[in-house]
Amino acid sequence: MYAKLYNETSRFKTNVILNAAKTGASFLLSNVKDPFTMKCSFSTTRNGKAIKIQRTIFSECFYSMAFAELFRATGELLYQTEALTMVDTILYWVTEDDSDLGRPHLPGCQPTNTMAVPMMVRNLNIA
Repeated sequence: MYAKLYNETSRFKTNVILNAAKTGASFLLSNVKDPFTMKCSFSTTRNGKAIKIQRTIFSECFYSMAFAELFRATGELLYQTEALTMVDTILYWVTEDDSDLGRPHLPGCQPTNTMAVPMMVRNLNIA
């Protein structure tokens, strides 16, 4: 959010706001994304311990949006790489293998088609 404010609102285009965004990104990189599953914590303790991980792609979408905005603000490739890597992971989950998402697939259970996934993917304007 700080990077978005920095990028789009002139009164927030200050070093204080940009540094807050970088501090937040550092916290996200260190604590929020599981490097093995690529899932992001929905909530953490103050020191970064995961409290809840969702079965959806929402946390990962917001994670990638945050890094894309910070890349736009700084031009630092680390942030772009992080955003694009997460977008690739999200697209893999929604187009090829969703076994790490949602409820377990049980025999006899009717498949559902929710609009949540396409709506979230559509908002990943990582360009």
